[in-house]
Amino acid sequence: MREETKMQRKGIYQYGLALVLALVVIACSSLRAEQMTAKEKEALSVAEKFVANRYADFDKRNKKPVLKDAGDHWEFTYELPEDMIGGAPVIIIDKRTMQIIRSYRTQ
Repeated sequence: MREETKMQRKGIYQYGLALVLALVVIACSSLRAEQMTAKEKEALSVAEKFVANRYADFDKRNKKPVLKDAGDHWEFTYELPEDMIGGAPVIIIDKRTMQIIRSYRTQ
């Protein structure tokens, strides 16, 4: 019985550790404007200009822009309110060239 209890505690500990790690990753994945480097600010600007031209019908009022680091590229989108299930543009920007690789709109 004691061995089983130890295993349960170990499982709970591992689950808790995984949960904390996941929350840290999520918190760190969205960059805030005041913490951005010059390159990140440039990527944000490129993406916002692209959205204004390509998705002119998208109403970005009251929607927070989000820039996520995805390794060799950035993913730009907007944080949507809880009552919206989609419709935001997503812009993929190459970090090296600062060119837009891909864009699409969620549904």
